[in-house]
Amino acid sequence: MSTKKNIGIFSNIIALGLFLFTLLLVFTPNLSFLNKFAHYTTYIMLGMVGLGLLFLPFKNRKLMFSSFTCAAILCLFLKGASNSNIVFPEINNLPSLSVAHINLGNVTDTYENLITTVQSLDTDIISFQEFTPDWNFIIGKKLDSLFQYSEKNVRIDPFGMAVFSKQPIENKEIFNHEEIPNFKGDIKLGEEVVSLVFSYVLPLFGSQDIANTEEHLSVVATKLNRCENHKISVGDFNMVYHAKEIMNFRAKTLLQNSRREVPVGTLKMPYDHIFYSSELECTQFIEIEDSNKTHIGVLGSYQIRQTLRNVENESSLSSLNF
Repeated sequence: MSTKKNIGIFSNIIALGLFLFTLLLVFTPNLSFLNKFAHYTTYIMLGMVGLGLLFLPFKNRKLMFSSFTCAAILCLFLKGASNSNIVFPEINNLPSLSVAHINLGNVTDTYENLITTVQSLDTDIISFQEFTPDWNFIIGKKLDSLFQYSEKNVRIDPFGMAVFSKQPIENKEIFNHEEIPNFKGDIKLGEEVVSLVFSYVLPLFGSQDIANTEEHLSVVATKLNRCENHKISVGDFNMVYHAKEIMNFRAKTLLQNSRREVPVGTLKMPYDHIFYSSELECTQFIEIEDSNKTHIGVLGSYQIRQTLRNVENESSLSSLNF
């Protein structure tokens, strides 16, 4: 009897620990070591499922159901932070825009293969991070021949960036957070205008970095909220999409997440993201890899939401009838 009682107490302690750990992943405090755990929430969720299956042969129902419940909580949390669509919307007959982003610091390929990769994307706009003088010399002229319009901020540090577009970029602006530049520009999408903001956020290493990141994202959010057009936020955020800082940023800007899932074949989680305003629809989102299967960027395709255009047409008809 004493042995069963000890096992019951031990099971309660483990179950409580699992729930507390799960809650810390969902409501992560500003502690750097917990942020590191939070970056691997997807794998921890899968681990909880495996833990539940491990307890199954031992007929420990309490720990089995606790593990499965924690896995379900994490699954709902991750899904709530990602794109809510089970499948991407069908492409309508309204104007569309494709946006790609590549961090040149991640490229392990030759520049000829990189150009081939860029050509195969057939994107309307592409941004590059870590656009150094060397990269500008190697691929700058070739990209200028592929894209008619460009804006370059060439630097020797990781903060250099360049944006290439097949359409004119209007109202161009570079705004800084401390020494880190962010680029904003407007693109015509049929009769509509899309404001795009390209950013690079420093990685998190300590509590001070968390505060600096929150301040940087707040600067970007303020810039986006001042835009009266449709909005797309692109860049290397150096955080997983479900990080607390990203969730707060999206809450401030009311932007949607393009990514519906993450590749689980590697322990390296993607830190590059594309967020968009609710008047748009994301019809495609892919991870960009070089010929060595190394993740180097992302691409998303966007269109005006059909319901928005219907509302505008009805409003125009009402005004004419009046």
